[in-house]
Amino acid sequence: MLAGRIYGLHDYRLGEAEMPKIEKPTDALVKVTATAICTSEIHYAEGFQPLTAPFTTGHEFVGTIIEIGDEVKKFKVGDHVNVATYPFCGECPVCKSGNTGHCPNGALFGSDPAWGNLNGAMAEYVRVPFADTSCVIVPENVKDEETLLVADMMGTGYQGVTQAEVKEGDIVVVSGLGPVGLCAVALAKMRNPKMVIGIGRREERLKAAIECGADYVIDSDIGNDAIYEKVKEITGGDPLYAGSMIFEGFADSYIDTCGVASSSDLGLRLLKVGGRLSQVSMVNPDNYVFNMHTVCMKNITVQGGLTNLNDMQYLMDVLAEGKINVAPIITHVFPLSEFDKALDIFAHKKDGSIKVVLKP
Repeated sequence: MLAGRIYGLHDYRLGEAEMPKIEKPTDALVKVTATAICTSEIHYAEGFQPLTAPFTTGHEFVGTIIEIGDEVKKFKVGDHVNVATYPFCGECPVCKSGNTGHCPNGALFGSDPAWGNLNGAMAEYVRVPFADTSCVIVPENVKDEETLLVADMMGTGYQGVTQAEVKEGDIVVVSGLGPVGLCAVALAKMRNPKMVIGIGRREERLKAAIECGADYVIDSDIGNDAIYEKVKEITGGDPLYAGSMIFEGFADSYIDTCGVASSSDLGLRLLKVGGRLSQVSMVNPDNYVFNMHTVCMKNITVQGGLTNLNDMQYLMDVLAEGKINVAPIITHVFPLSEFDKALDIFAHKKDGSIKVVLKP
């Protein structure tokens, strides 16, 4: 079958892969109807994390079940499902604690041995371990393209909103307006904050943030000092600590989807005393320095994490009920046969791309 494969460093292209099959009684075999490219694929191929190739990449997908193992009880052949990026057993202590994305029995779709050695979904077919816990039914009124966001982009954005404890009346800042940040904007808006401010670059992403629910957007290219003054203007400033170099701040919650030190530094400056900083991005520890001094001086709560796969059904319901608009995030759709072209457009942010979808 055709598949998007990583063959080595800087070498990712369409190739032939072995047809998957049922290996365990808890497995399902899924015919992929749509899959999306994630920045993680670029990280793998460009050497940002360990790499043992070759393998089929891709961990965001939706498809139709064509075969099930003997112990699969919740699903049947013909069901159209969205699948967790990291299939999990649901029975171990880690899963029962709620940390399903860290299941020791699981693995990441589209990974080498470092993340579980599970072939991914940029292919015509994929084997899904732990099908009963790792799949949710796709409602008929939800498009495949939008469904693709549920397990990872929406899940991670929602993790950011949850960790930031966004509530009614809050001032919320979302840093980074890629797919995760845009989902965070939309999901934060559901909690009726006073305002949501999106910070990012590229005209198409700033426009998409407004369409997803942001009240204001700021181009990050103006620099942190100018952003600080802009947020001060938008929010009306800080009447309690106005002018204080240590305590002044304007936001209750700051959701960082960038993973760079300049973004977290900005968040710590923008947060009020007692504010919450939520980190939901991949961070390169080799060049990331975090300002704990400001954390302590402002009594800021900092929390980081990955998508909680237990939220998939809730997020699917949110889409089905039309409570958020994520359509602006999907900018390109290609057939799987154009994998090379699609990956090039996504990796280099060409043609106004935000989220790129492939259809086998």
